[in-house]
Amino acid sequence: MSFVDKARRRAGLTAAVAAMGLVLSACGGVTDSADPTVDNPVAVSFVEGLDVFPYEVVTVATEEGYFAEEGIEPTVIHTENEMQALASNSAEFAIGGTLAVLQAVDSGIDVITIFATMEGLGMNAAFSNRIVEEFGLTPETPLDERMEALRGQTIGLTAPLGDDEVFFRYFLSEAGLDSDEDVTFAYIGGTPDRITAMQAGEIAAYMSSIPAAELAQDRGVGQRMLTPIAEEIEALDGIPYSGVHVTREYAERNPKVVEAVGRALSKAANFMRDNHEETITIVGEAYPELSPEVVRAGMESIFPAIPESGRMTQKGWDNLRAAGAAAGVVAADRDVSEGVAWTNQYLAQ
Repeated sequence: MSFVDKARRRAGLTAAVAAMGLVLSACGGVTDSADPTVDNPVAVSFVEGLDVFPYEVVTVATEEGYFAEEGIEPTVIHTENEMQALASNSAEFAIGGTLAVLQAVDSGIDVITIFATMEGLGMNAAFSNRIVEEFGLTPETPLDERMEALRGQTIGLTAPLGDDEVFFRYFLSEAGLDSDEDVTFAYIGGTPDRITAMQAGEIAAYMSSIPAAELAQDRGVGQRMLTPIAEEIEALDGIPYSGVHVTREYAERNPKVVEAVGRALSKAANFMRDNHEETITIVGEAYPELSPEVVRAGMESIFPAIPESGRMTQKGWDNLRAAGAAAGVVAADRDVSEGVAWTNQYLAQ
């Protein structure tokens, strides 16, 4: 199997890209491809920056044989900058957040989203045990009250104006808190660092891609207190939180390859929608270091947000632009129309 699974990748058997501008030499560079067939498959690379559950549609497409059916041999490679990997022709496809795509286009990288892994915000928030116990919080406590409990507290973030900050600011603002006055943001790094900081009492909460909040609960340092998908917030309805992206040039020069990838991903998305237990098993095997409870809790929060065939809507992209504009990371008049920022044309009907 050409796909390099998560466990083996963590063991160091795949290439890693350390910084923007470095070429993924393992990929050999992107070239035009012949039309893919089962007998003459086309090898493609997917770059991703994180090991998170919303991206596991690629794992499912591989394990269920959908890529093979479409004549595609995929490899997944880690990088710290997915958009730069596409721009440098180091990989054909990227798996990552959609706000990053809009920012990449604004910086001159012509990227388009061809598939949505989630239709809704794929980040959950963990609150420290101290905050939960002090305020008597549960996930059913009104959202405004949960956010109010963070007044005067420190919130752990990855880096300035990352997706976690963009959306944490959104929830605080909706609850009437001033993100610059009523809380303190501490830029700590990834999930392991934030779990350590929460255990040490240095932060009261953090938000990150699934299963970060579930890990805090599993480690006994906090509890999952915010699952945006379950909140049914109209302003976040349908946002394509993350997806699969490709440069417009590659898609135009290799439409049959992109169509084959799109069909395989569509089949995988629909499998995940219809076969929860089988999907949990596949994802669990890709993350052997995680407890079954973490895998199940994380995936069960994702299943309701997997769009049929990975298809996107204009409303979702409009809502994404509004959230990004409110945080100052996307222009309010940014064109996010179909055919410009995104397209469903490569997906199964």
